[in-house]
Amino acid sequence: MSLLQIKDLHIDLKTRNGELNLVQDINIEIRKGETFGIVGESGCGKSLTANSIMGLLPNPPLNVREGEILFKGKDLLKTTEKEKRSIRGNEISMIFQEPMTALDPLFTIGEQMREAILIHDKSISKEELSKRVIDALKSVGIPRPEKIISEFPHQLSGGMLQRVMIGIAMINNPELLIADEPTTALDVTIQAQILRLMNDLKDNFGSSIIMITHDLGVIAQTCERVAVFYAGQVVEVSDTVELFKNPNHPYTMGLIESVKSLGYKADKLYTISGMVPTADNFSKGCRFCDRCEKSMDICYKEVPELKSIGENHYSRCWLNGEV
Repeated sequence: MSLLQIKDLHIDLKTRNGELNLVQDINIEIRKGETFGIVGESGCGKSLTANSIMGLLPNPPLNVREGEILFKGKDLLKTTEKEKRSIRGNEISMIFQEPMTALDPLFTIGEQMREAILIHDKSISKEELSKRVIDALKSVGIPRPEKIISEFPHQLSGGMLQRVMIGIAMINNPELLIADEPTTALDVTIQAQILRLMNDLKDNFGSSIIMITHDLGVIAQTCERVAVFYAGQVVEVSDTVELFKNPNHPYTMGLIESVKSLGYKADKLYTISGMVPTADNFSKGCRFCDRCEKSMDICYKEVPELKSIGENHYSRCWLNGEV
């Protein structure tokens, strides 16, 4: 059953020279209780899409030109600011990329966690408030939570801060958790702990998770289904196992090949040729055509649609599964 549906989402950037289309025709469905991955290079529209769900796009300069974001059947793009505040942090929460900058350096960990509760429940008693904060820190594996609540963000390590961010995001038992690069800047050991923690929290609370990352290893460890983003478009959607076994889009193939080459004793690592185009240099057709080894004339002229190429498998390519 669907918890969140993004339909035909387009996001534009207003500039002095007109509007640039940063995100085009995004169609994604998040099911209840699943972890859904969004993978792609920096600047491909992953965080823009996440912030549009949360209602955090600065307008201007960013503007959702068209589309729907349906959460339990309600279009979040048509809700009032008061309704957005009621949903944000309560029914939908987000873990941001940089915990050191996401947390306020002037307030203690406890103060910031209590605020996350009080915004949505002002009638809660002090005893219950303190208990929920301590329980939230314990649930994310924070040692000595009674002491940690009195400390400031700069007194904690990156891994501890990321746990605190997850604790704040989960403190109201949201139905949907958006994790935007949750393991960025963490060492490998801490990354594994954070990913294991998020899987445990999903199992314990029954929340759905959108895992946003550029790391295919994170996708493989945590996600049931995945959408591959490139230059503001979804180019492939599939079950995770199917994506790794039978990638269809040339960009997805390139991503997987570049990771596989790390394990080979090759003279040179595999790389995708060229650079990601900027928004003012997108092709009129397929946005990947300038870097694609299999591009045809039609690729430069017309935009391919995201079409079904198998059970629960979709690809945006003119070769339609014949790559």
